[in-house]
Amino acid sequence: MKNISWFRVLCAGFLAEVMPIIFLVLVVIVYSTAIDPGQTEEYYQKFAEEAGFYIGPIVGSLATFLFAWWACRKLQIGFLLNGTLVGVVVAILGITILVASKAPFHIIFVISYTCKIFAGLLGGVVAKNRK
Repeated sequence: MKNISWFRVLCAGFLAEVMPIIFLVLVVIVYSTAIDPGQTEEYYQKFAEEAGFYIGPIVGSLATFLFAWWACRKLQIGFLLNGTLVGVVVAILGITILVASKAPFHIIFVISYTCKIFAGLLGGVVAKNRK
């Protein structure tokens, strides 16, 4: 347990979960102002739901990898454990948000959070190999 940098793991996990949300908001803003302006709020809400279905897994996995690497890059030991824990934190936060929002279950959620755990592990591997 002393080989775990809890502060970095929790910060990285939180930031990796927030980044896809920020990215989705930016995509919706660009879409609604530059690509297809003048539509109804419901139209943009539906676009956000559809775009989020793809942005969440892709940007979330990339963000998890990058923040896991960040969390592990200054470590001397425990790279893989810390990186994997970043992915686990992301998965726990995401599942909590899904349950709280009462979102319908989609198999993509299982695939997405599995990929994020592996992305965290990969971030730890890259950090270890860079040492």
